Amino acid sequence: MADTATAELYHASYDRGTDDFSAHRAAIEQVIADVLGGKSDIVGRAAVAAIAADPFPNTGANPHYARALDDIYDLRRAAAYEARVLEAHYDGMKSFPKTRLRIAEESVSRLRHLARGGYHAEAVNVGSALLPDGYHKQSRMKIAYRELGLDDGLTNYGYEQERPLVVEQEAVRGERIAAALIEEQLSSDDARTAAERIVALPGSQPSPAYSEAVTEVYALRGWFAIEARIITEHLAMKSFPKSRRSYAEEQRSRFAALAGGKRVHYGVNQHSLDGALRQAGAEPTLSRAEWESHVEEGSWGWMATA
Repeated sequence: MADTATAELYHASYDRGTDDFSAHRAAIEQVIADVLGGKSDIVGRAAVAAIAADPFPNTGANPHYARALDDIYDLRRAAAYEARVLEAHYDGMKSFPKTRLRIAEESVSRLRHLARGGYHAEAVNVGSALLPDGYHKQSRMKIAYRELGLDDGLTNYGYEQERPLVVEQEAVRGERIAAALIEEQLSSDDARTAAERIVALPGSQPSPAYSEAVTEVYALRGWFAIEARIITEHLAMKSFPKSRRSYAEEQRSRFAALAGGKRVHYGVNQHSLDGALRQAGAEPTLSRAEWESHVEEGSWGWMATA
């Protein structure tokens, strides 16, 4: 493997990104026990030290999956908060265009549904629209993506290239693991032998849920692209409330940024963001187990690579 100088180290917890961390630890313990000639009281400690020195091994946590789950949480929270902002454009506003009211209400309902993890159910509402040639139709989401100058698809590889992660030379990784094992009282020779074997352990396959996580990221971004288009249509109406116009323009900019995978800072405290999630009927936290519990068997990849 070659060094990737421009990449970043993505910090994530071990209970996200791999289905089988316990098996990974057992494999490392077995390697160390084999090198030492059998189990001893330092095997467990040494395995823990090796894992701590090797945050993202081939056989351990997949940091791309961890990042995807973090992105999902941020996008769901954004959907909940934007629903609250959008609702304020028409709630109690007599001048809000009557022909646009139902559309705005549907947007609020949809954003809150997305905040609850309803991206898969919302697929049927994407719909299609005529292309400029006036004859052919295409997914409304793909069109909205392109109108913002963005790619209209997202593969796992494409997602990973957005923020490349650190890739190390195996020799560098092995030296770091060996140093950790020496601190746990292994001899230099034993530590280096164990480190070489740990580095050579076969890579475990990432959870198939990773592909679905990328799918939800794509879907949430795509809906923000659609909402950017919808709010532009709202603003084109002369009767749009003047007191809300600047807020709507700022919201359109946020929708476009979110669709492009950019992080948006709302300038409000955590309590407000959590409150928006609760108002949407969503929990203010998201663990890997919680996310995967909502993914139905057979629903993998309904849109991202289509």
